Amino acid sequence: MPDQQQREENHNQNRHTLDQEQESSNDNGSDQQEMRNTLNKLTGFTDLRVFVRLLRILTGETNVYEAFKIIKHLTGHSDFDGVFEMLQRISGRKGVEGVNRQVHKLTAGAGPSEFPNVYEALSSEIGIGEAIVEFRDLVGKKTFSEAILFIKQFTGFSSLRVIVDKLYQLFGKTDLEHVHTEIQRIFHEENIITLLRNVNRITKRRDPLIVFSGLLGVTQTYNLSDCSAVITGLTFKHLTPLEVIEQIQTETENSDILDFFNKLVSLTGTKSLRLAWNNVVDITGKNDIFVLVTTIKSYTSADIIHFFQTLRKITNTTTINLAVVKIRELLRVKGFFEWIDNIYKIVQIGM
Repeated sequence: MPDQQQREENHNQNRHTLDQEQESSNDNGSDQQEMRNTLNKLTGFTDLRVFVRLLRILTGETNVYEAFKIIKHLTGHSDFDGVFEMLQRISGRKGVEGVNRQVHKLTAGAGPSEFPNVYEALSSEIGIGEAIVEFRDLVGKKTFSEAILFIKQFTGFSSLRVIVDKLYQLFGKTDLEHVHTEIQRIFHEENIITLLRNVNRITKRRDPLIVFSGLLGVTQTYNLSDCSAVITGLTFKHLTPLEVIEQIQTETENSDILDFFNKLVSLTGTKSLRLAWNNVVDITGKNDIFVLVTTIKSYTSADIIHFFQTLRKITNTTTINLAVVKIRELLRVKGFFEWIDNIYKIVQIGM
């Protein structure tokens, strides 16, 4: 009888507290009924105050109905038990305090206000526990908290959800394991941090993800795998995309690779780097960018972009293709470097 009496007292207290929450909420009847169903399952095991605190820890919401909406959004169903058990498996602890400590750990100290974003960011196709392990490996840090702090520092983004979505977009993948694999395959980098550090070092920029977005734009590709194929296709040397970029910047003395690529596209009147390079190969007969740069350097101290700009300017044309056609007609010489060589020899004789 004492146990039955205590259970009834808990039940009445839960109903009373729920009625107080109902008065401060404008939610419709269906949401209230779902909440009541959940509370009915919890009655006898815990009281409503503990349940409400748990909801606030997980969502950062002080309104129980708004918190419940977030839980539904994150889990895809109205049953809170699954989320609670998942968090317990992750933390290895029992009770609300264990969940509270783990929420702060998973958000690098940010707490309940950030946890829904972290949970949603890491629970796409695999469980959040596995996602946390993959994220640590991806960043190359021993703890999840360290990994979050480092990735935010290097990307400049404050939201983990934004960062993860950006990585999915750049690599054309929907899980962190495959993003990590692509980083190693394409760039030969151990993890995302070493990759971002190298991008910063080479491009002298502090926003590496924006650099990647810019490269996707100039190559007119949808992921970094296809983008990298375009960049490495500029040479026959066996180099990674970043090595190609670094060597282009060094040999052309141009520190802004995006500016270099965009100007090449503009000078050829094409829409993408691949089309621009194909155009340059057709005009010059050189199908390796480093061979082309070296050859032009043997005639002039001007970098390749300035050289092409000069050709377009003196011929009063809009593209280097039209400029070359005009010069060929004037000198009656077909080969690109043939007429350059002729002009160079005349200049040398005159000197």
